[in-house]
Amino acid sequence: MQFKTANRTAAEIADHKTELDRIFKAAVGHDKKGRIDPKGLKELEANKIEIAQLVVQLVEDTVALTDPTPFMVDRRTYNLGDQILFQEMRGDLKVTKRAYGTKALSQRLTKVEWGMTTTAKEIAVEIPLEEIASGAMSASDAVNNIAESINRNRVQFVLDGIDAGVPAATADRSGVSGFTLRYSGLTDTNLEKALDGLKDDGEAPSIFGRHTALYPAIRGFNGWSQDGLREFEVRGVTGVYQGSPIVTLIDKFSRKHGNHVIRNDRVYIAGGAKGAVLAEIDLSFLNYAETDPRVGVFTTGMRMEEGLLVWNPYAYRIIEV
Repeated sequence: MQFKTANRTAAEIADHKTELDRIFKAAVGHDKKGRIDPKGLKELEANKIEIAQLVVQLVEDTVALTDPTPFMVDRRTYNLGDQILFQEMRGDLKVTKRAYGTKALSQRLTKVEWGMTTTAKEIAVEIPLEEIASGAMSASDAVNNIAESINRNRVQFVLDGIDAGVPAATADRSGVSGFTLRYSGLTDTNLEKALDGLKDDGEAPSIFGRHTALYPAIRGFNGWSQDGLREFEVRGVTGVYQGSPIVTLIDKFSRKHGNHVIRNDRVYIAGGAKGAVLAEIDLSFLNYAETDPRVGVFTTGMRMEEGLLVWNPYAYRIIEV
C-alpha cells in the first residue's frame, strides 16, 4: 500500500497551526474591550492569499497523515481535463504442447479498459474574526475540522463504492466450498474464511470498519491482539488479527445531522493489491479566501473532484454484521 506523503511531520503541523493562530490574532487585533482593529482587517485582507495557502497546506498535510483510505484503494491524482482511462493486462498466455515439425501456436496479450465518472465537491468555512479576537475560537480549529470533514467524506465515498461494487452470492477464486465475497455475521469462522480466501491469492489483507462494527465481537476471537503497528496508529490501527491489521475508521458523531456517516453494520477486508482506484482531480487553483468586513468573517474554501472505480471486486470481502 502507498500512503500520500505530507510535506510536514505531525510536530511541524502542530507548530504551523500555532503560527497560524498567531497570525490571525496579530492581524485581527483587539483592544482591552475586545473591539476589532480596522487596521487589522486591512492587514488580513492584504495577506489573505498567503494565509489561505497556509490553511489549505495544513489541511492537506493533516489529511495526508490521518487518511486511512490507502488501506482500501489505490490513489491517483489527475489534472482537470485529463481523460481518465484504466487498463488491466490479462495474463492469459499459456505453454502449449509442441509437435515436431509444426508451426508454433501464436498467442496475443489482451487488455481490458474502464472509464470513470468523477464528482465535484467543495467545503467553505467562515472563521468569525470576533471569536478569534476574543479567544473563543482559533484558526487552527477550522483547519482540524476541515481535515476531519474531508476524511469522513472520503471514507464514506470509498466504502459506499466498495459496497456497491462487490456482488452478493458470489464465490471467490479459491475453489473452496463456502468461500465467498460476502458473509453474514462477524464470527471468527467467517472472518477466517474471508482472510484465507484473500491470502490464497497471495494477498496481505487488512480489516477495517467502524469501532462498534468490529468490537466487542473481535476481542473474543483466537488470534486477536491489541499490538498495532506503531507507525499506523494515527490512521486508526487498533489491533491485529492473525497478522492482519485492524483499522478503526475515523468517524466523529455529527451532532448537527444526528448520525454517523460510516455505517456500523459492515466489516471490510481488503487485500494488499487493491481492486479499486480513487481518482482525484487537482482543483487547487480554485481554492479561495476572502475577508468580509461587513459581517466580520474570514472565509476560505477548498474544491475537490473525485471518482472511484472498483475494477476487481475479488480483492475485497465484506462481512455484514
